[in-house]
Amino acid sequence: MKFEVFEKIMATLQAQQQKSYELCRMGIDLINYEDGYSEAVSLLFRAYYGAEGADWIDWYMYERESFANDPNAATDAAGNPICYDIPSLWKYVEEIRVSVDFEEYSLPGPKRPLSQSDLENLFGRMLG
Repeated sequence: MKFEVFEKIMATLQAQQQKSYELCRMGIDLINYEDGYSEAVSLLFRAYYGAEGADWIDWYMYERESFANDPNAATDAAGNPICYDIPSLWKYVEEIRVSVDFEEYSLPGPKRPLSQSDLENLFGRMLG
């Protein structure tokens, strides 16, 4: 993805997130209304960047900022800062996308209902 496109997507998402936050502060909670859009955007990021790349984008959007105005930091295996601004996030997720071990995202399979033995095992571990 070209940087300019990525940057525009991120700016648009951040502006929408700020609008939603301001409405919530006024007592108007649209989270249930916006969930479908958020899921679609997340799925598009997963389809393009894989689960790992999309997880970094989610981290940047929703977990990087802290309440103390001191952003959480992320580093690579060598201890170098990563994903600290939009250009570095784009560079990192693009590197994931072109890496030799990139995994194309697949939708999760259907969930099976819990069986009686699943429940017994679960509660057996909790009680025992």
